Amino acid sequence: VLTLVGEVPHTAAGFSALAALGRSELPDRAATALGVTGQVFVAAAAVRQRLERLVAPAVVAGADDARAQLDRLVRSGFVAATGAARLRDVLRYVKAIDHRLTKLPEDPHKDAARLRDIAALERRYVSFLRRLHRDEVTPEIVEVGWLLEELRVAVFAQQLGTPRSVSVQRLMKELAALGA
Repeated sequence: VLTLVGEVPHTAAGFSALAALGRSELPDRAATALGVTGQVFVAAAAVRQRLERLVAPAVVAGADDARAQLDRLVRSGFVAATGAARLRDVLRYVKAIDHRLTKLPEDPHKDAARLRDIAALERRYVSFLRRLHRDEVTPEIVEVGWLLEELRVAVFAQQLGTPRSVSVQRLMKELAALGA
């Protein structure tokens, strides 16, 4: 694992060892990230095709929300912004959108009811972010954003699983602890 745990090397030998580690691990890590990114693009294209077919008035609101989520996740520069460590999560989120859209026509009212609490939490989170200067956005604050994506998986595509337990109540507590 290529990491800088501990001190940054301050000697030529330490830097050389770190550079050698990078040269040995970088090709495999880059290939893995590229492969997952390709899977994300394929899954996103399938979701976009499904969205094109969801035009009935009863499903428009759910489809619009799903489109906004997809656009937020898979945008220009998303790989660099997301980081290689989270790419598999983004793939799972896109698959969760697809699962949600598969079920949306069956019961759009149920979808809307499920979305209500999530949307309120997302609005609260975005409002909080807008009040902060860029330098004030800590890793803990960013993590809450990822937890909101996990909540969508837990609510709309439970079978895909989440790495840890997430709920509306937990996110409300997380936001309150941050001062949001």
